[in-house]
Amino acid sequence: MKQLAQNVDGFVLSHLGQLDFLHELEDASHLSLIANHTFNTFNTYTIEELSHLGFSKVILSPELTKNQINALGGNIEREIVAYGNICVMTSEYCPVGTISGNFSSHSGCTMPCTKGGKYYLRDRLNMDFRVLPDNIDCQSQIFNAKITSIETNDLNIDSIRIDVIDEDVTSLQEIIDTHKYGKKLSGEQYTNGHINRPV
Repeated sequence: MKQLAQNVDGFVLSHLGQLDFLHELEDASHLSLIANHTFNTFNTYTIEELSHLGFSKVILSPELTKNQINALGGNIEREIVAYGNICVMTSEYCPVGTISGNFSSHSGCTMPCTKGGKYYLRDRLNMDFRVLPDNIDCQSQIFNAKITSIETNDLNIDSIRIDVIDEDVTSLQEIIDTHKYGKKLSGEQYTNGHINRPV
C-alpha cells in the first residue's frame, strides 16, 4: 500500500474503515480522496463532514432526485454516476460457485467464474440481474437489471462518472459521446433511476 500511495494521485474510498487505513500511511497528505456513492451521500451535512475528513470529491447517492442534487450545499466537488449498472448488493455468498461450480461441504468449487461466462439471477418479474463473482474471496456483486443513464445538463455537479462492466468499444464510444453532452441513452434496457422520482 505504501508503494501504491507513492505512484497514484489518490483513492476512491467506499467506506470509512478505508480512510482509517490510509491515515496510517506516512506522508499521505498529497493524496486526493474521493468518497464513492456507497457512502450514501444524501445531504449537505454529509458533504460537509466528508470535507472535514479530507475528501476533495464526493460521488452522490444514486437515490437522489434532480431537485435534491441541486439543493445540496457544501464546498467539495460533486459527481454523479451518469451511466452504469448500479450494484444493488454485495454478497459473501457466491451463487455462481454454488450452482455452476458445484461447491458444497463435500466438494470444492470448480471456479466457473474464471472461464469467461456471464451469470445472472432472474427475479419473479423475469428481470435478469448481472452477477460478477470476484474469484478472490468469493464475494459476488449483483447489479441492477437495468442500466442507469441520466441527463446531466441541468444538475449542480462538477463531473460525471461512467461505469462500465464489459461494454464493447463501439458501445463505449456511443456512451461517452452521449454523456459528455449531458444527454442520456434511451430504450428498454435503460432507466432514469431516481433522478425524477424520490425513493
